[in-house]
Amino acid sequence: MIVRWGLGELGATLAEVGVGRPLVIASERWRRLEVPHVAWSAEVPSVHVDVPGDVDGIVAIGGGSAIDTG
Repeated sequence: MIVRWGLGELGATLAEVGVGRPLVIASERWRRLEVPHVAWSAEVPSVHVDVPGDVDGIVAIGGGSAIDTG
């Protein structure tokens, strides 16, 4: 797990770990953010998340429920 504060660091962090096609786990209220993603899971909290085959990483945005799911 990598924790960074602020979306301004997201692009560099994803590049640093080699993630170019992330799945974002965050509630709908975060969808207005310009976050790179190929899929979005807004069912937070959730006990199961379907991860599409073309995803190469997971980004959890929000509070404890999103991070616990991610």
